[in-house]
Amino acid sequence: MSNDPSKTLAAVNDMRQDWAVVDPLMGGTRAMRAASTALLPKWPKEEREDYDNRLKQSTLLPAYSETVKNMTGRVFAEPLTLGDDIPEDIKAYAENFDRQNNNLQVWAQTFFSTALAYGLCHVLIDYPKTVDEQGNVIVRTKADEKATNVRPYAILIRPQQVLGWRSTSNNGEHVLTQFRYLELIEEDDGEFGTKFIPQVRVLTPGGWATYREQEKDGLKAWLLHEQGTNSLKVIPLVSHQAIVNGLDPQARSRLNGLLMTGAMAGMAAGAAIGSFVWAHTGTLGLYGFAAAAALAALAVSFLHHPLGDHSHD
Repeated sequence: MSNDPSKTLAAVNDMRQDWAVVDPLMGGTRAMRAASTALLPKWPKEEREDYDNRLKQSTLLPAYSETVKNMTGRVFAEPLTLGDDIPEDIKAYAENFDRQNNNLQVWAQTFFSTALAYGLCHVLIDYPKTVDEQGNVIVRTKADEKATNVRPYAILIRPQQVLGWRSTSNNGEHVLTQFRYLELIEEDDGEFGTKFIPQVRVLTPGGWATYREQEKDGLKAWLLHEQGTNSLKVIPLVSHQAIVNGLDPQARSRLNGLLMTGAMAGMAAGAAIGSFVWAHTGTLGLYGFAAAAALAALAVSFLHHPLGDHSHD
């Protein structure tokens, strides 16, 4: 039994192993170098200074991040449009969808690309507090809502933030009964500075609570910070799943491993062959090799998707 709200489920820990590979692939060269020996192995007899120099000179081919970027661009090649049947209030919300000055187009692209890169992403529909610190109601009418700009908004929850969940079956329907995730709260620090405080948010139908790590009896523990209620009978959370459906987690993990292995092997082979060609033929030979590789990739792409065949788009 665990009463620690920061404890992660076993299923989350399994997925985090895959996300640990994706993080540096999306983060680029700086993230790859920060991962150090986890991604760039140190040779058995290699001195630490030699390894550090090799690490500083190593770069990451942005094949994965560019693929995510290009695929997202294809989906959002045309701007999002809202139909005539959409209420005017919702159209107004779309101009600042997350109350962070991101319109629906920008927010949706981030949401989609995150799910595409990591296989999963979540959106929570939240609502500002309608009571003050003493518990007095400050928003009672529609006019109060407009005057204080209180309205629903979207919160993007990245997969790495998720800690765990609970669910039940209600008449054959899968119902979420608890959802926990980690967030960073920015607060003022001194006269000019700011600081970020880790906070666990726990959502349940009709309620919410936040926990912060504090010292109690000489030990650190996650203690209740705030809690509240709402009028909803469900948790207003939607998950976007971009992974292969119909497979068990172990099968998905093997497919992800195969994909990453193939990608890394291709990048390693390209780097090795490129270095060999450059050493023996110089810059012109390297350019020729790069052009030949690009043409080969184009030919493979054409064989899989001939001109006029859009059945997989």
